[in-house]
Amino acid sequence: MRRRGDSTDDNCRESISLRELPPSHAPARSGRSLENLTPEQSEALLYIEEGIDRFRSGDLGAAIHAWEKALDRDPSAAEAWLGLGRAQGSSGDHRAAASSLRRGLALLPGRSEGWFELGLAEEQAGRTEAAITVYRRAVELRPDLYAAWNNLGNVLTEHGEIEEAVSAYRRALDLHSDRFEPWFNLGNAHRERGRLDEAVRAYREALSIAPGQHRLWYNLAYVNARLGDLSSAVREYRRAGELSPEDADCWFNLGCAYQGLGRSGKAVDAFRRALKLRGDDHETWNNLGNALAQDGRSEEAVRGFEMALELNPAYDPAWNNLGLSLEEAGQSEAALEAYAKAIEYEPRQPTYHLNRAQALSRCGRRDEAVVHMARALELDPELRKVLPVIDELRPLLSDPRLEARTDSRSG
Repeated sequence: MRRRGDSTDDNCRESISLRELPPSHAPARSGRSLENLTPEQSEALLYIEEGIDRFRSGDLGAAIHAWEKALDRDPSAAEAWLGLGRAQGSSGDHRAAASSLRRGLALLPGRSEGWFELGLAEEQAGRTEAAITVYRRAVELRPDLYAAWNNLGNVLTEHGEIEEAVSAYRRALDLHSDRFEPWFNLGNAHRERGRLDEAVRAYREALSIAPGQHRLWYNLAYVNARLGDLSSAVREYRRAGELSPEDADCWFNLGCAYQGLGRSGKAVDAFRRALKLRGDDHETWNNLGNALAQDGRSEEAVRGFEMALELNPAYDPAWNNLGLSLEEAGQSEAALEAYAKAIEYEPRQPTYHLNRAQALSRCGRRDEAVVHMARALELDPELRKVLPVIDELRPLLSDPRLEARTDSRSG
């Protein structure tokens, strides 16, 4: 009998883009003299200075208003376009920000910080290819701009160019090995490539710099779970949960790790914690049911699977698992109905046919059992190698009608 649904959530925490430049790259006053300017240009310059003051004080709306006033007076005021774009980006209007920044950079193409801000705007707007081009321009102008190298790595990763992303992160780390973000992002890139040991090393470097970062513990735990080091994964998910108690994914994955270690009681506690935060998640209810069943609490397990099915009636793993727990509770007919529902929703899953075949055989319905056993073997021929070791199945496997059905299907 096989349960399904004890999988770890692979929703790893995403790479971190740096949104701020070092102080030496921050927008500064233009330093332009009012001499030799037209009255409109002079007035525009005053509005530019006001916009900088408003931006620095955190009043984005007033900063935008001031820079727009500057552009009303002088549409060629590059500093106003660049400042406006930065404020629009900080306000969340990334497409408008990109448009304004491009206007400013057409007038001042050598502004590395402007290219960085444009890259960030394009990245946040979801225009990955444009962001790659722009970040590359930023680092061409200022090869020491580690934030642009870091962000270039992120958009390259998103675009599937993992090896180039790794190179970008390493350039960022050459400049600032004391920042946790490029280490974390490098770990994510290695994870994408399946280089899990290298991912662990990168995450640990990040944690040596920023041990209070929840996302670092979370991703390290996920990778260790994939490596089979469930004891480490448990410790790391617990630490992530301490730092971010409202993260339901963390408690869900902690429950899965506990299950993998056979610590079903702890798994139950973790899944219940996840459900307090996200009670409408059918997968968590299903896994809670599995943990309860593993802990020998069949009646409570049935309730977990029923809750999963209330939330998602077509969730076939819960129907299968419900059948197993109903059998354990002595409710054979109800179990057969549950297996039938699992097969209805996923007819090509050999586990469901196998479980129904066993249940039918126990009920003395050998003819029907043969049909489902034959279907299980057709879907997964490898089962022939493992099933004969199960004493209960030997009579069914040696039934001549089974051989006849499998022979006729193969012919």
